[in-house]
Amino acid sequence: SGGLDSTVLLHQLVQWRTENPGVTLRAIHVHHGLSANADAWVTHCENVCQQWQVPLVVERVQLAQEGLGIEAQARQARYQAFARTLLPG
Repeated sequence: SGGLDSTVLLHQLVQWRTENPGVTLRAIHVHHGLSANADAWVTHCENVCQQWQVPLVVERVQLAQEGLGIEAQARQARYQAFARTLLPG
């Protein structure tokens, strides 16, 4: 998300990578477009990942106008984005 919890988690993983040189990290940000600040969150994630030398994938998703509730749609879209971008193995 780029929020505090996600940023702290990424920071911890970057520290772990420093201690374990064989570790490869990638970050993913799922852009749901649900917030007026959604583009600013992408910029924040890009800046943090660039600073910490972590490749970033930004997945822009479209949510349906009807069907599941918005939270369920967003969760489903996140899981699908993760599945598309996970490294093999």
